[in-house]
Amino acid sequence: MNFISHESYHLLWRCLIAAVLLGPGCAWGASPFTKEFTEESPKQAVAWAKPLADGPLKVLFIAPRFTLGDVAELEVRVDLEYETAGLWTATSLGYDPVALTPLPEHGSPEEMLARLDALLDVRWHVIVLANFNTRILPDAVLSRILDQVAGGTGLLTAHLHDATDSRLMTVLQVLPQEEGAPSIAAGVGECAFPGNALLDTIGSVQLHEKGRVVTLDYPGDPPENHCLIQVPSDPVDLDTAYENNAYALVIRALCIAARRTNEVRILNVQDVAPSGPNDLEIPPDFYPEFVQSMRDSVVAQPSRPFRILLNEPADQRYTVQVQLRRKDSDTQISYQDKTPLQRGDVAHLVEIPAGPGEYLLDAWLYTRSGVADWFTANVVIPGWPEFYDLYLEKKWLLPNDSLEISLKVRPIVSPDRRAAVYARAQDGFGRIVSSAVQGVDNSGGTVTLRLHFSDLLSSLIKVEVFALDSEPRPFSEWELHRAYRELRYLSVRRPDRLENLELIAATEELRDYAAGHSLKALSEAGVTAVHAPGGEAAIVVAARNHLGLVPELTRVAAEQARDGVFREPCLNSPDYRERLDIELREKTVKHWAGSSTRYSLGNRNYLGGTEENICQCGYCMSVFQETLREDYGSIVDLNEAWGTQFGDWDFVEVPRDIGPGHGGSPSPWMDFREFMTRQFTEFHHWAHDRIAVADAEGKVGARFAGDTSIYYGYDWPGLFQYLDFISADYSPLFFEKVHSYATQGSLSGITLRDTRCFEDGAWLSWLPWRLALNQVGALWLDTLWGNAHHAAPYAWMRPDGSLTPEFNLLAGTVCRIRDSVGPLLYAAETRPPNIAVYDSPYSRYLSGVNDEYADTCRQSQEAAAQLLRFAGFSFQFVSKTRLVALDPAVFPVLVLPFCRALDEDERDALRAYVKSGGALIADVIPGTFDSHGRRVSEQGINDIFGISPADTARVVQAVLEPVDAGSATAKDAGWASVDASVVAGAGIALARAGETAAWIVNRAGNGHTFLLNHPFRAVQRQGNRRILPAEGKAVAVFLRDLPGMADRLSTASEPFLGSICQYQFGDARIYAVLADVDAPKQKVRLPLQRDSFVYNALTGELISRPHRHTFIMEPGNVEVVSCLSYEVEELVLEVPKVAFAGQRLPLRIIVQPEKDRAGKHLFLVDLLPANRPALPWYRRSIPAAAGIAEVYLPLAMNELPGWYTVRVHDSLTGLETTAALKIASPTE
Repeated sequence: MNFISHESYHLLWRCLIAAVLLGPGCAWGASPFTKEFTEESPKQAVAWAKPLADGPLKVLFIAPRFTLGDVAELEVRVDLEYETAGLWTATSLGYDPVALTPLPEHGSPEEMLARLDALLDVRWHVIVLANFNTRILPDAVLSRILDQVAGGTGLLTAHLHDATDSRLMTVLQVLPQEEGAPSIAAGVGECAFPGNALLDTIGSVQLHEKGRVVTLDYPGDPPENHCLIQVPSDPVDLDTAYENNAYALVIRALCIAARRTNEVRILNVQDVAPSGPNDLEIPPDFYPEFVQSMRDSVVAQPSRPFRILLNEPADQRYTVQVQLRRKDSDTQISYQDKTPLQRGDVAHLVEIPAGPGEYLLDAWLYTRSGVADWFTANVVIPGWPEFYDLYLEKKWLLPNDSLEISLKVRPIVSPDRRAAVYARAQDGFGRIVSSAVQGVDNSGGTVTLRLHFSDLLSSLIKVEVFALDSEPRPFSEWELHRAYRELRYLSVRRPDRLENLELIAATEELRDYAAGHSLKALSEAGVTAVHAPGGEAAIVVAARNHLGLVPELTRVAAEQARDGVFREPCLNSPDYRERLDIELREKTVKHWAGSSTRYSLGNRNYLGGTEENICQCGYCMSVFQETLREDYGSIVDLNEAWGTQFGDWDFVEVPRDIGPGHGGSPSPWMDFREFMTRQFTEFHHWAHDRIAVADAEGKVGARFAGDTSIYYGYDWPGLFQYLDFISADYSPLFFEKVHSYATQGSLSGITLRDTRCFEDGAWLSWLPWRLALNQVGALWLDTLWGNAHHAAPYAWMRPDGSLTPEFNLLAGTVCRIRDSVGPLLYAAETRPPNIAVYDSPYSRYLSGVNDEYADTCRQSQEAAAQLLRFAGFSFQFVSKTRLVALDPAVFPVLVLPFCRALDEDERDALRAYVKSGGALIADVIPGTFDSHGRRVSEQGINDIFGISPADTARVVQAVLEPVDAGSATAKDAGWASVDASVVAGAGIALARAGETAAWIVNRAGNGHTFLLNHPFRAVQRQGNRRILPAEGKAVAVFLRDLPGMADRLSTASEPFLGSICQYQFGDARIYAVLADVDAPKQKVRLPLQRDSFVYNALTGELISRPHRHTFIMEPGNVEVVSCLSYEVEELVLEVPKVAFAGQRLPLRIIVQPEKDRAGKHLFLVDLLPANRPALPWYRRSIPAAAGIAEVYLPLAMNELPGWYTVRVHDSLTGLETTAALKIASPTE
């Protein structure tokens, strides 16, 4: 048995008496300070010095334009009167007129110098130089700044890029330190700069005659999107609490520089609650558990006393305000002490309602004119109950799941003490979706709770576990804020479902506060997902801003070749593949939940960023040599094609002077380009499969650059085949490739690099409609904002963080589509095209090295697509894989734009296609070269076109003339590049260029052919008119006369400048009409039936006499109509009168037709709080097979009680209905 000494009993007795004197606990859920404490709005910026005593600070900020968001953040935290001089970048005063097209309206060096001169005419309290190299400032400007400082103006520098020998640094190095200057770091709190507690080493105060020079010398590299604060080294620490304290440090520095610090300041904030015996008072024979029991209070404590210490006696009366904050908490509780701090006082006692745990305690001294001083203390309050060894059985969740939580609560001696362990789960929308509570007696021990989840809507769940000195019961936010707490994040694996047009923002970084603020603005405006480098922080940042995440797991791009021939890293390097294999699988597991099963292999991927023949390392050359051996068969044939003299396959190398601009055989360059393009494509295939090992259901894609360089290595058919989604810079041709190759329901789409994508902003409201009408799933945005080194004058966001008019126009249109017919367009079935356009890879390579024609394969493809669209024909690009088995019953017509280079398999496939009854349309003679760029010596496929050209083309510029000279329509058809060696044999010439046959039709086997002996010419635009090249009309007539082409959708007014699409949804037929932006006003009649009930799906209007209805199409206008066999008499919505928070809200929607039975419909369901917009996370797109749908909305446990409206929009008819209901608390 152990005995306790007499002195120890006295010590224990004193501790117990002190605990009792602190008083009993408060009533359940109530605050004992109801009149003094207020719970502030979530994530509110802390107003450190607003209002500031003696008025605002007058400050001039000079920093790169896209880092000046810090000034806006300062303005809400301190009283400022300010101006900004936004430098172009950290290394340039204004833009370079040579490097930028078109020139922006503002930002020239001359304009910036004039602005600086004008601003320096004003006397400022402080001038700020931040995040740039001051060498870009002219000596005269820097002299004026230093002159102001010498006269008493403060100077604050932060993140300067200057070398030690710059003029400014030379001046600063000799300035004396000010003795006794206020501390910049005093009372800021460690979390102003997480991970570095030595704040005193960051700031210094010097004197330059009458002025103070304050330097914030942060460690590490300057941030890209901030000019005054330092971001955490770990992006996981991007928390509002840290951000607020980071700005507190800057405000303190501004006040010191301006000499606006109060003489009386808060020196410290001390916890003065009785803490039991200290270590020296404890006898050595006491057990640790008994010592802890002496330190614990006997009863629960409603508050804790803190003493605010001053640096000197108060010189006047001050009002004291305190605030309690926590990291990763939306709740801030403020308390204004009714008892003022009197003149002469050196300390002030305040009671704070804080239980055990870690807090940020803010304290302010107020005079009548505003804030005199403030202080933040990081406090850790001991006490009971508290727990340790928190363990969650899972690191991720499914939408319907459960989670076991275990922890250990330490015991306490007092037998009457009881505790409750409360756990809750909150999703990325702030909705509480699950909770559990468990009672604990004074013996403590292991506690286990289980959270149950159903219908999770967010990709992130925050699990908070609290320990409260109370019996188990419902707890208020006020009580939870003062309870011991720990939290964990879990990601949720949610299925990838594309039901509408996605708007995706692509960015390189999510590592600072500014990026989070920008994402919030983008999300609120309509962006649905962000493409960014992955990681835990990216998952959290995206979910907090209500965005989906497409994590970038790697990037496949080489900016420059080593020695002009070696790609780094080499795609065939075993070491690189081994490392990347591990990296991809590990990152996939990390994002298995939290990314909606979508993974990206890179942002702007390409084989090489320069026009160099890479890669010629040993790994690649070994594979290339084996490929050549398979293609040529013998080294003799290779040497003959290449014009080389290699003696063995092992010695084959890529000749140096090959490619565009070099003479000689085109074969080496074409062979190598085809090989490396295939390597690039197959590497993406390999990477896709590596990710599939870790997530077989994952969707893997990438974003690519514009298809502007053949050295980028883009084989679109192959990339679309191996990847689940692709996006690249917008061009009309790439749009057609996406429409042709992309899988419906994927994130494939087009990227708009910046606001320069269209000269006329009206196209920005037209493009989303074109995507939706063609069921292209995503619109991607690049260059969202600039940074310190990238001015981005045409970014989608302005330097002040606001959205540009171009973005608002674009996003507004996307939202209109989503809110109306978007779900319908993506769910409907389209009429398959009956024209195929061949996408010839070898011909594209040949265009780079054969200069017989000025035109290229790409230009011809664009022109052919224009002609077909203009004539109202739908088409689809097809690859070689599809060509070799092309069925005329599926595609009666095949167009061959500039397909000059074809291999033997392709030529045989074309012969078989025509023999089976297919029709061929080609511009220049197809297949005159093989896949190596060698001219085909045999007849090739010329006979099926009914021609016999000479061995060598003789391309001349000539005027086209239709053969029927007596026709009224016969006239000069314009100039074209014609092969004068072509002679019409069995074919019939419809037009000539001099003596040369220019348009030749022929019957071959069971098929037909139409050859243009010149490249397709593009449709020309003159204002709102189109000038169609003569062959356009000839091709249209040829197509309409072919069997199986008569069912083409036609309108009463042709040609229509725009697009007309037809869909089927159940028994309903849908037409969508989109006019081009630069078209004139047009009249359109659709083939609507007299006995159909036709609804305008955008307005809900029932169109009378539909068979005679004419649509007036203004430029850029869109119309969507649905043709039903019945009239909808009523849209019925059944909802309960009362629903309870935390439960499912059941809905029943019924279409009641006037007669007969309703067909298939599609409903958009929204939930709207009273006098507020719809809650976006509750939106549902609900198909109704027979006009009846039943659905439920999973209400959050913390749903605000009150009146709500359920709104149902029928996407098929445009009709809407609403119903009101009350959502009540479960306790009501």
